[in-house]
Amino acid sequence: MATSDKDPRDDTDESSATDEDGNEERAGDTDDNADDNADDNANDEGKTVEQKNAAEPTQSATEATVGRKLGDSTAKKGDKGAAIAKPGKTAPSGRASKPGAKRSARNPRPKIDPAQAVPLRPKGGSLGKSVLLFVVVVGGLAAGFALLGREQGGGGRPAAAAWKPGQTVDVEITLVKQDRDELTCASPNEIKGRRCAQERANKPWETPGDNDDKKLLKPYTTTQGAELLAAGLWTEPAMSSNLPSVRFSVKCKFTVEGIVSQPAIRWGSDKPFYDSPSNWPAGVVSGCTVIP
Repeated sequence: MATSDKDPRDDTDESSATDEDGNEERAGDTDDNADDNADDNANDEGKTVEQKNAAEPTQSATEATVGRKLGDSTAKKGDKGAAIAKPGKTAPSGRASKPGAKRSARNPRPKIDPAQAVPLRPKGGSLGKSVLLFVVVVGGLAAGFALLGREQGGGGRPAAAAWKPGQTVDVEITLVKQDRDELTCASPNEIKGRRCAQERANKPWETPGDNDDKKLLKPYTTTQGAELLAAGLWTEPAMSSNLPSVRFSVKCKFTVEGIVSQPAIRWGSDKPFYDSPSNWPAGVVSGCTVIP
C-alpha cells in the first residue's frame, strides 16, 4: 500500500498562507474603500453650497405643483379678505389696493380760496320766520295802540311846539266828534280870561264858569304831534254841520296868547287826569275848516 509522501504540515502551511493572502486582499480592499471615501469627503468639502444644493435631489414634480397651487390659493384668499375688510389698504400678497389714492393722484381736488368760498346758509329758517312774525305782530299792536290813542284825543309825549305868545300859526288838529265833551284840562293859570275846566285835577273852580266855549281851554294835538290848549273850536261855523263819524282833522288859525305851565290833562271822561311835565301854549282858534 502506497503512502503519500506529502507532509500534512505542508497542507497546514499552505492553508495558513492562503488565509493570510485572503486577509491581506480584504485589508487592501478596505483600505481602498477608505481611500475612496476620504477622496469623496475631500471632494465634498471642496464643493460650494450651490454645487451641493445642485447635487441634492429636488422635490418631485407633483409635490412642487401642489405646493404652488396651495400657495396661490392662500394668497388669493388673503387678497380678497384684505380687500373686503379694509378697502384701499395693501393686501397681504403685497398688491396695492388704493384706487382712491390713484384717483386722487390723477384728479387732485382743486384748492378753494376762502375769500371766494360760498358761505353756508345758516340753519334755523323756521326760527328766523318766527322772529319775523313776532316783530310783525308786535309792530301791528303798537300801531293799533297808537291809533287808538289818537282816536281818544291824543296821549303820550308829543313834541312841544316852539311857539311864542303873540304868534298866529296854522295848525291841523286831529279830532273825533266825541272830543267836544271828553277833553278836559286843569290848571290854576288864566290866559286873557280863558282857563281850563278845573283848577286842579281833584279840585274844581270855586267860582264856576259859564262854560262859554270861547273862554274854556281844551287840550288838542295836531297831526304833527304838537300839543296846545285852545278855546273857541266848537263854536266855529264849520263845526256846526254834521261831523264825520270817524277821526278827522280841522285846519285852523291858532293865536298864541300865553303859556300854561304843566297842566293836568284828561283825554276822556272815564279816564284819570295825568300831570303833563311840559308847558303848553294857550290861545284861541279861528277860521277852521273840516278835513274829512
